[in-house]
Formats: sequence, structure tokens, C-alpha cells
Amino acid sequence: MNGNWINTAQRNFIHASLQSFEETLALAEGWLEKRVEMGTLYRYQLHLTPEREAEVRCLIQAAREELATMSVALGLRPRGESVNRLLSGHFSQCWAELVDTHPQRLRGYGAVDPHLPETFGSAFEHLADLALRLSRLFGEESPAPVPSRDPGRSATGMEGDNHA
Repeated sequence: MNGNWINTAQRNFIHASLQSFEETLALAEGWLEKRVEMGTLYRYQLHLTPEREAEVRCLIQAAREELATMSVALGLRPRGESVNRLLSGHFSQCWAELVDTHPQRLRGYGAVDPHLPETFGSAFEHLADLALRLSRLFGEESPAPVPSRDPGRSATGMEGDNHA
């Protein structure tokens, strides 16, 4: 069988759905191995009893086997994707969020302590600059040269001298 009974649109939809399921299976397997992930501002931990973990592992294996059989029967093949675009997009989103966390933009959430922009304004700008730079580096085919920094503006679009 080679999957000739489905059209291109159906094939693409089925492929995307099965790929999403397979990626989630891989994510679950990763969590079964690492159990805990921590950063400065987060802690993720998987909580499963040994019995439940054994059942999860069996179900993941069964799902992977069925997915492989179905993919062959439908003539679905792996599609290569660059992680660069994914990371570039995530860092671009982080840049936009960091721009909005600048103390001068926090007024929409209430009164801002006058010392906050002085104390942390430059730090927020620097984090936004880093996120933008990372987005650009992951988004380009070859590494980009380090841009010369305009001392008057940062990636946030704020005047740098006002926050130092």
C-alpha cells in the first residue's frame, strides 16, 4: 500500500497531525528521562508513580509502533525542518515581550516607581537586545556580523541615555 487513496491536502493534514503526536511522544519520553528542569525563574517536574510511568512507557511504545505502521501504509515520509526558524521565532517573541517589560512601558499596569527605570531600564534594554540578536543569528543562513551599536538607541527603541 502506498497511500494513493488520499489527496495532497489530506496527506498534508494527516502528516501534520501524526507529526504533532510523534513530537509530543518524544517530548514525553524526554521528560521521563530528565524528570526535572530548572532555570532561574522556573522549575518543571514530572510527577508519576512507578506504576503510572510503566503504563506511560508502554503506551508511548505502542503509539510509536502504530504511528510507524500507519506512516508506511500512507506513504508518509519524514520532513526535514530547521530548528533555526523555531528558535528565531521564539527569541523574536521574547524580544517583543522584553520590550514591553521595560519600566517605562509598565505604566499600563499601574504607577511605576521612579527608581525602577533608573535601576533596571538598561538591564531590560540589554535583555531585549540579546533576544533580538539571538533571533537574528538563528534566523540567518550564516552568522551575522556583530552590529555596531548606536549609543543613542537600543533594540527596545528607547533612548539609552534616559535609563542609565
